[in-house]
Amino acid sequence: MNNKKKNIVLFTALFILLSISIISYINFSGYQPKILKKIEDVKGAKSISDINLLYPDKAETISSDEIGNIYQTSYRIEKPRSSIESFYKNIFTDLDWEIESISEENNSSVYEYKSKDKIAKIISKEEATNTEGNEKIYTLVGIEISDRK
Repeated sequence: MNNKKKNIVLFTALFILLSISIISYINFSGYQPKILKKIEDVKGAKSISDINLLYPDKAETISSDEIGNIYQTSYRIEKPRSSIESFYKNIFTDLDWEIESISEENNSSVYEYKSKDKIAKIISKEEATNTEGNEKIYTLVGIEISDRK
């Protein structure tokens, strides 16, 4: 008799579980979400590509951000600092930007360029790494471009 009660309880539990599964499937298959309207005009901050800032070949971007009218980026490259400085000097002089200030200390430099409406600060620091007797020279570069005040 005890075995018969267990079978009835087991059968009832399986029946309830199967019923709940069938009801859930029916409810889910009939679900229709609201149809969203297509947004025709997306507005936001100007894209970073509007700045048209060039990077040297093989630059590894570390970070890039745009907050209001300030664009900041940093990268690492396996080139000497002097190469990066001349790279940006050529770019900014071709764009008719003027050098506002230069400061150099140890293995780092800060170049500030200005145009009619913007100012750019290029910060570079040279580092040498020695891995298993193989020395490589890397330069960390930080760039900030903002509107002139």
